Amino acid sequence: LILTLFVFIPLLSFAQANKQYRKALRSTESNEKISLLSEVIKLEPKNLDAYFQRGLAKNDSGDYYGAIVDYSKIIVEQPDADTYYNRGNSRYSIKDFAGAKEDYAKAYMLDENFIDALYSLACVRYDLEEYERAITDFTKVIKVVASSQPKIYTLRASAFKALEKYTEAAKDYSTAILIEPSSDHYYNRG
Repeated sequence: LILTLFVFIPLLSFAQANKQYRKALRSTESNEKISLLSEVIKLEPKNLDAYFQRGLAKNDSGDYYGAIVDYSKIIVEQPDADTYYNRGNSRYSIKDFAGAKEDYAKAYMLDENFIDALYSLACVRYDLEEYERAITDFTKVIKVVASSQPKIYTLRASAFKALEKYTEAAKDYSTAILIEPSSDHYYNRG
């Protein structure tokens, strides 16, 4: 009888946690999702997927510090590119640009095909006034996404402009205009 209880109770716990997790994923309301995922974590403290999903929900609801804590728990247990990237986004939201830069760099190092991480790394380097490194990263992104994103050219042009490399800046602004003619792109080019 006791042996049966030791086997049966954990199975109930697992089933309940699994049910709550599925319900949380279906929820469109951040606070409900956070509450359900917190229940899952209480039942299964090693459920890193629940921490990840709760981190996303906290970030979406503006609780960036709470999201950082959840992502950090995952990084300690089982680091991966997505978690570093999402923690970088939360850090960026609280203007911890140095921390965001570290996380985006780590995400890209773990997965060199993670172009969103490289793009975010370039943007944060631009914000930190590391213009040469930002230009290098934007150039790598442009090589992968080809010429479909005028914003990348505009950001790289702004970095060139900050370094007083006006010819390169003008070329990028002109490329942005060719991709998407807009008053903003014309204005930036001058």
